[in-house]
Amino acid sequence: MPSGGQGRKRNLGDVAAFLTYAVQKAGALQRWLPPEKSYIIELVGIAATSTEERLTPPVKPDELASFHGPRDSV
Repeated sequence: MPSGGQGRKRNLGDVAAFLTYAVQKAGALQRWLPPEKSYIIELVGIAATSTEERLTPPVKPDELASFHGPRDSV
């Protein structure tokens, strides 16, 4: 997964939540506690492109009006 992506953040968060549950509720050893949040943030990293660079340009009204979808051949 790319650095700074939501998928990486979500996956590491899920694993951390599971490990916390395993230790606090299921009796796993303390050594299985997840690392500190600052380390998890470091593992997620920073995205190579900014949010603004990933935005899709909007469709303008005149472009939408000139759009012709697939036509059924009858």
